Amino acid sequence: MPGPALMPAGLARTGSAAAAAALLAGSTVAAAVGGRLLGAFLDRPVWYCDA
Repeated sequence: MPGPALMPAGLARTGSAAAAAALLAGSTVAAAVGGRLLGAFLDRPVWYCDA
């Protein structure tokens, strides 16, 4: 998980703690939403017809 590395990297890059926190929060939200969407995609029923 890149979370612990994003905060100091964002702080070093921008010089702003708020921007670094926003970077970490955005990454967390994207992972949470993306994980759910990927899980739903992989769990969908697939119907095969051998006719």
